[in-house]
Amino acid sequence: FFSTMESVLRLFIDDLVPEMKGRPDVKLQRNEMNVLELHGVVDIRHATRLNIAVHRFLRESGEQQVSRKHLRIVVPKVRLGDVTTERERQVLAQHTENPDHLDPETIIDMPEWNADFVRASDRRSRAHIKPRYAQDDDATVDAVAAFVAEHCRRANGIVVHTGAGISAAAGIATYREGHDKSIAVSAALPTFAHYALVALARMGAVDYVCSQNVDGLHRRSGLPADKLSELHGNSYIETCGCCAPPMEFVRPYDVYSNKRPDPRYWGRYVQGPDGRRAIEANTDLTENERRSGIHHITGRACPRSGGALRDSVIHFGENLPTHALEEASRRARAAPLNLVIGSSLLVRPASKLPFAGAGPVAIVAMSCTGSDTAALKCGGVLLRASADAVMERVVRHLGLERFANRPELMDVLHGRVRQRDQAVLQSDGDVPYDGGADGGVVPEALLTGAPSAMAMDVSAPLLQLRQTHEPTRDGQHRWSLSLETVEGHADALQCVKSVSFNLHPTFTPSVYDVRQPPFRVGPFIGWGTFNVKVVVDMGPDTPEICTKFPLTFECSEKVLPVATAA
Repeated sequence: FFSTMESVLRLFIDDLVPEMKGRPDVKLQRNEMNVLELHGVVDIRHATRLNIAVHRFLRESGEQQVSRKHLRIVVPKVRLGDVTTERERQVLAQHTENPDHLDPETIIDMPEWNADFVRASDRRSRAHIKPRYAQDDDATVDAVAAFVAEHCRRANGIVVHTGAGISAAAGIATYREGHDKSIAVSAALPTFAHYALVALARMGAVDYVCSQNVDGLHRRSGLPADKLSELHGNSYIETCGCCAPPMEFVRPYDVYSNKRPDPRYWGRYVQGPDGRRAIEANTDLTENERRSGIHHITGRACPRSGGALRDSVIHFGENLPTHALEEASRRARAAPLNLVIGSSLLVRPASKLPFAGAGPVAIVAMSCTGSDTAALKCGGVLLRASADAVMERVVRHLGLERFANRPELMDVLHGRVRQRDQAVLQSDGDVPYDGGADGGVVPEALLTGAPSAMAMDVSAPLLQLRQTHEPTRDGQHRWSLSLETVEGHADALQCVKSVSFNLHPTFTPSVYDVRQPPFRVGPFIGWGTFNVKVVVDMGPDTPEICTKFPLTFECSEKVLPVATAA
């Protein structure tokens, strides 16, 4: 039996990695615990397809594990002088503080798989080199997309970690390309990959997104705030620490660059008594501002409390937001797969988050990252491809045939983003950003026919939630929500003692307890959607019903059945 399983695994490997067929580089054998082990050496360029072959073998054979403990992943070596100029060697030596990089005879890892070349190509440094990119073939792109899609179908949904590369198609240059080739953040619109993540989050395939970007494109694409940790902040959001809980206000412009000409609050840098830079302001500084020496005062005042508003961008030397980091870590630990898109994984602590869990790590980037070998050793995959190309294949594998990367679709989605931006502008941005189940950007019709990653257990429901909606003349939306009986079960409402509707915390009040029919709240007026938590008290002898209703502004009426029994 054991010999048969080893032969089957070899067939999977030979089929997906023909470069290894008939070669003795990798051997299969059983250890004393009867666990299959891979022994030998594999070229890093073949390791992704090898891991996918092992994954398919485990899925088809019922085998529990294939150990990679004795498998060594190697990067092809080259002579430094054959792949660099003299100036590039000087820059490499400067960035790495390694004088061996001055010698053209030095043997190094191939530049496309060498993290030293990634660090040295950072254009924020005056001295930098040309970035080295690679591109995988279509077969590998599709194999990795299928690998990701398979993990998306698991109960929890995957966690996605995004860096500058996901926004490259929007015209925002990465650190490897330089700001001279970038459009302004305020002129950028979300990419197909951004919208695809919203669609996958809607169907339960993506559980959470952790982003290092400050361009705000995840929120503008419609990803709800409770599905996102913006570890380095958001250029479009300013916050008020005087409110409890702290309020967020979204603007259709970069809040730090767009200062008020007549600011109520101001902050400026002056020379302190010790000769160092200090902050002078007409409002109390936060603990973070006093510690870091960086002020975030935008000049605008909170429309609720009157306190000073501050931008949310995290600069070098400042601590990451505690809640965002803790939630990102918690989600990553529980994920069946952590998918990295467009990040070099060179900045801590974000670079460690994808490896917090026990599941594999998939890395999609155009250049080498600081964790390529670590991902492969854990059974993960690497892919040299653009974010849009990969996400297009992933949504196709998940059955979202209508969500194809076409100009017509992008025009529709971009138009909806601009419409929402205009609604924010008309309100002067003084409507707290309430995130949303989809933010009103991705139409529900595009998700029809897609299998849900989380099957709902709703059998013979007696109750239902009904939302009514109509647009207002100023671009906002009027809506109400009620609990009612399903047709033919009019007596079911007699068992309901009370209904609690938990709205977004920006509402005052944010919780409505309705203790007699009709069990209805509203009408309310706003421009963003969110999940309403609904708790139904059925009396002391029956467990309460707790569910979430995702608001939508796509139609005049939406009905959601409520499970009344486990």
